[in-house]
This record gives sequence, C-alpha cells and structure tokens, in this order.
Amino acid sequence: MPVISIIMPVYNAGQFLSESIKSILNQSFTDFEFIIIDDASSDNSVFLIKNYSDNRIVFIQNQHNIGVAQSLNKGIGVAKGRYIVRMDADDISIAGRLERQVDFMDNNPEVGISGGWVKLFGLGLSSIARVPLAPQEVSAYMLFETPLWHVTVIMRRELLIKFNLYYNPAFSRSEDYDLWTRAIQYFSVANLGEVLVRVREHGGSATRANWDEMTTQTETIQRRLLERLGNSVTDDEIVFHHRVGRGYRMSCRQEIEKAEAWLQRLCDVNAVSKEINDRSFRQAVAVVWFRVCANSGPLGPWIFKKWYDSSLASAGSQPLIGIARFIASIIWHRCRRTVV
Repeated sequence: MPVISIIMPVYNAGQFLSESIKSILNQSFTDFEFIIIDDASSDNSVFLIKNYSDNRIVFIQNQHNIGVAQSLNKGIGVAKGRYIVRMDADDISIAGRLERQVDFMDNNPEVGISGGWVKLFGLGLSSIARVPLAPQEVSAYMLFETPLWHVTVIMRRELLIKFNLYYNPAFSRSEDYDLWTRAIQYFSVANLGEVLVRVREHGGSATRANWDEMTTQTETIQRRLLERLGNSVTDDEIVFHHRVGRGYRMSCRQEIEKAEAWLQRLCDVNAVSKEINDRSFRQAVAVVWFRVCANSGPLGPWIFKKWYDSSLASAGSQPLIGIARFIASIIWHRCRRTVV
C-alpha cells in the first residue's frame, strides 16, 4: 500500500505533460502511486503517458469527457494511499515536494488538508504567490477567496471518505474552493510557507478561458460562507463582496468608502457570531483592505492616507515591498496624469 496517491487529470495537455510527469517521477520520496486520468483527450496526451514504463503509474482513460471534478472523484475512488496529492498536467512539482508534505502531515495529525505556496511563471516576470499558513488564518481568509493552491494540496484519504468530502461537479470551475469550504467544518486546513509547485501561466489555461463561469460559482460559494458567518446578503452585495475580496480596483472615492464599510460590517458580524477567530479574521480583513487600496492607487494620493487611517489597517502590518509598490503606483499614475 503506497503512502501517497497522486491524482493528475489530463485533457489535451500534450504540450507540457512530459515535464509535469517527470517532476513527479523524479521526487526524492518514492513510495507513491501516480494515478493519471486522461479525460478523453484528442491530442497526443495518451501517447505520451503510455510512453512511460514506471510501474508506479496507474493509467485511467475516460471514454468521454467528464470534467475535472468527476475525474478527481474517480481517482479518489481507486486511490490506495494514506494521503492524496494533487497535480496538474501543465505544472512542475519542486524537487522534494512530496517528502516535505508527508513530513508536515505526519507531524500535524490535526490537519486534514494542507498546501503551500507556488511560483508563477510563463507570462511576464515570475513571482511567488503566497497564501495564509496557520489553520485559523486559512479559515478567515477563505471568506474572500480560496486560501489553497489546488495543485499543491495533500489530503488525508480516510477523512475525505469519512466526511463524504468529494468534489461537487456542479462547481466545475471552482470545485476546489467548494471542497475547502466544506472541509473546514470537520478539521483543520493549513499551508506550508514554502514554494511546492511551479505553476505555468499561459493563454490556454482553464482559469482564463472560463473566468465568467468561475466568478459565478465563486459568488455562490461566498454567499454560503457569508450566511454561515451570520450575514444575510443581497445579490448586489455578494457581487461587491467578490470584487472586494479579490482586491479589484475601485472606481472612485465612494466605492472605497463602501468597501471600507462592508469590511467593517463583516468584522462586526463575526464579532457577534464568533464563527471565526476574531484576531485572525481582522488580520485577513486588513490584508484585503490593503489590497483594495493598493490596487486603487490611480485614484490619487488620498488613497494612501485613507488606507493608513482606517481602523481596518491596524489589525495587521503589511510587507514593506507591498507598501513601496503602493506608493510607486500612486506616484506613477500622478506623473502620467500630469504629463498627459
């Protein structure tokens, strides 16, 4: 019985597939089965998969396309490992990834699912995408967007089965976010503060191609979370909440003030319901408030003072590099406006 079952759905991923497979087969931790599920590809993906003779590979070929969620459920159904690890067909696992994740889970038995940071590459400059680490921070941040990179997660198989935590095909573009919001009701979810996977950004990615559908599904998930918090919301409010949570640029001073009032309302509601640890929740709100203001730098120098003076900012300090970029954005747009 392998310690790990790695599940990787594949659909027309021939361009980058070999590099992804090699990044798993070359891991220092070797006690795993590698379940590769081809979802009725029409390119050379199947040929590339069958070209590997490694006996750790378990190849499953869907007769017709059933989507990521159902393919993952099929993988969980046949998995034999104590842990289930996710992998995508166009990304690259960092050397030593599996070893570090198994060690973390073995030493943190209260954690049912964990992930880590990723390094984005492929479009423009590469960058590290960080997510919250401690379980309370992860739970708090989940109200605003997914706090886990799906491709980095490791999950305890017995807990998925015990609590019926399978992927819901109704959330075909946000199946991971939906799963995390259900999982935190039963056990802790956490992240490692290190890069585990190099995530490839390219024009053909499913996220970019299905952004509108993913947004609608995300708003449905967030409505459920807000109601769990004790906050009844209108359709307009959930749309605005999604914009604020993602840190979208606000269009004017009135929208900034509206965002501040909305975030303060959430803090007040949580203080009463105590659904989420108050300190962790306010720290998550501080991150969201900073991001909204920083991305709204083109509105003018007043936005920096608005961010700094708000009670929302006091709950958590922001990285100096982020503050520097915030100021630089204000100056750049001010100079640009002056030149024009």
